[in-house]
Amino acid sequence: MKKIYLPLFSSFAALCPIFAEAATEYYFVPESADDLNWGLLANWRTSDDGGQTLSPAESLPGASDAVVFDQSKLADLWPDGTGMGWYMNGDIQTGAVTITGNLAGLAFSSYNLEADAASSSSLTINGDFSVILDGAGGWGSKALRSGTYNPLSVEIKGDAVFGRLNNAGQLTFSLGGNSADTALKSLKIDGDFRNSTGQIGFGSFVCERDASKIAEDKYYYYKNADVQIGGSITGNSTIFLSSAGRNNTIIKVNGLSSSAGDIRATNDIKGTAGSTATIVLANEGQAVYKGGITDLYAYQSGQIGVETSNVVVDVVMMGAQGSQQKLVLSTDQRAFRGGATVISGDLRMYTLYQNNTAEGQWGKWGDVRLVGNSDGIEAKFGAIGSSGSETDADAVAYADNLVWTSGTIVAGIISSAQASLIELSGTMQKGEGAGSEFWFEFTGNTEFLLEDGASIKLISWADGNAPTDFLESEFRAADMGGKIAKFAIESDGLYVSYVVPEPAVSAAILGLLALAFAARRKK
Repeated sequence: MKKIYLPLFSSFAALCPIFAEAATEYYFVPESADDLNWGLLANWRTSDDGGQTLSPAESLPGASDAVVFDQSKLADLWPDGTGMGWYMNGDIQTGAVTITGNLAGLAFSSYNLEADAASSSSLTINGDFSVILDGAGGWGSKALRSGTYNPLSVEIKGDAVFGRLNNAGQLTFSLGGNSADTALKSLKIDGDFRNSTGQIGFGSFVCERDASKIAEDKYYYYKNADVQIGGSITGNSTIFLSSAGRNNTIIKVNGLSSSAGDIRATNDIKGTAGSTATIVLANEGQAVYKGGITDLYAYQSGQIGVETSNVVVDVVMMGAQGSQQKLVLSTDQRAFRGGATVISGDLRMYTLYQNNTAEGQWGKWGDVRLVGNSDGIEAKFGAIGSSGSETDADAVAYADNLVWTSGTIVAGIISSAQASLIELSGTMQKGEGAGSEFWFEFTGNTEFLLEDGASIKLISWADGNAPTDFLESEFRAADMGGKIAKFAIESDGLYVSYVVPEPAVSAAILGLLALAFAARRKK
């Protein structure tokens, strides 16, 4: 197995003797643009000194060999970095792949085939997939995609890395093409998706759906998404969830982590009516995302979206036990209309902007759906503030409706008159199969709940929108300080106060405790 030594790290290697020995790399250097076949031996050169000298390859790159596509080595063919490409057919395995140079326009794809020769291909990268701009770049199309009648499946066993040298130039890149013919069959990234620059998009995907799979497991396609990222999406640059604006793409990721992220539905195009882009947060731990997630079409800084994309974005929390994702959404009055679904794990949201159209129309966040699951993993939802805390003074999550089937709402107690607030343009509804107990968990300055006369709003709705399918007695919260939670459905929201139980209630509670203790002694 050959060591992987990338030229981008040569300066670092020179300072560290352990990395000083360069390993063999394979450079894609075709003599002409007439045949850009990966499988053509004449298109390959090898180097043992980081690309300074190149020799004709004696074999095609193997499953552990580092591969480099460097535009600076191809200036005779593509001096301005446009029109570049390589093509493959069948099942390809390689080591780490680095694409670098002045990347202005390129296509790396499976070969176009005829209908009567339809097939499929796969690319397995046993390492990182890195796209590093070294030049002006530009807005030209750059994609890893399928060929006609030859859908490509891609698996990256390391990280997907997007960056630029010297902090210069404009990098764009799409994983998946812009049409049905160039749609990737699937994309799996075992590591992180690290986007430190430019505008990177998930393009078209085949998005095959089998109704029988959903009949067996309604979450089958959340678990087996079109795009599966084993690590986190990180970085503060722009990501397009569906840059082609077609089909119903599902992207599963182990958390979103950013201090100023920018996630959009489409690449400034309207897309196909009825299309969706779903982010499935399959978190294993805790992550914080600050920035914007939007399917509004106008992206000018500081302006409200004037139009909407045809691609609707929704977020699904389906994390492991103890997992949490915080979404602090406060960027440029952006919103997504598909709402949020919590199946498992803990989702906390802050949404700065209440009105998200030029006309000030209410209700562009979609519903919050607290679903829960049958796997024994807790499902929680709660509002946080701009600092990511449940006790921030501005802690609020806006939604159209709250559809509650199972799970717990977490409310941060800020003062004797304020809690982190879920504010609805619609109302609160029971979901299909809902039980008769709906639990709250209180955190923060909970001592305020015990003050005499304290009544704190937890969920807000407009006058006249009070729910009709909930009973006040169905809401639950843990006892505190010898007091019990009492909930009230008012015309403008749901309130909680803590009161001393009536003697009969106290006796009933003591009786239940005695029965439980007696039953335990019998065991």
